This record gives sequence, C-alpha cells and structure tokens, in this order.
Amino acid sequence: MLCHPMAEFLERSRPARGVLTDNAIQTVVFLTVCTRGRGRWLADDRVHALLRQIWSEADKWNVGPYVLMPDHLHLFAWPGPETCLFDPWVKYWKSRFTAAFRNPSCR
Repeated sequence: MLCHPMAEFLERSRPARGVLTDNAIQTVVFLTVCTRGRGRWLADDRVHALLRQIWSEADKWNVGPYVLMPDHLHLFAWPGPETCLFDPWVKYWKSRFTAAFRNPSCR
C-alpha cells in the first residue's frame, strides 16, 4: 500500500474520467490513445492527414503538440473558445475518424 497523499490516484488501473477546468487557470490535458490490440497502423501519412483534418473541424478543444506512433498517439489539448466536456470531444473525433477511415481492422 502506498503512503502518499495521492495513493488512491496512483493505484488506479485506468485514469479517472473527465477533466476539471478552472476559469482562473489555463487547462491543458495530456492524452494518450492506443489502437485496439495495439495494432501498428497509426504511423501512416493518410492517418496523419485525416487526424489533422478531423481535429481542425472538432474545434471545441485545440490540439497542440502531438506524437503519432505506430500503435498509439500522445497529444496536448486545451479548451477552444466554445468548449465542451473533454471526454465527449474525444469520443466525437474518434468516431469521426473511424467513420472516415473505413477500415474495420483498424480501430
């Protein structure tokens, strides 16, 4: 057992859902998204272009620096001028990507 003030948080097997925002400080979120089964298909020019297009259209959150790896991606995001909750935004752009990419083996 951890004897740390954040012990409950540190022992989680999955991160907590949601992002708490505060109007007094800038919110920046670091997100990691993995492919299903850690399939190695993300590091592709077509995937990259499609993600950039979808992120620019799904503008409730801004996508900043990101790294696209074969089986996962990392990105920083912060609320746009007209924001929404973070989790629905992620779900939205992931579903848009799946529909546009049209490859059921790549999820």
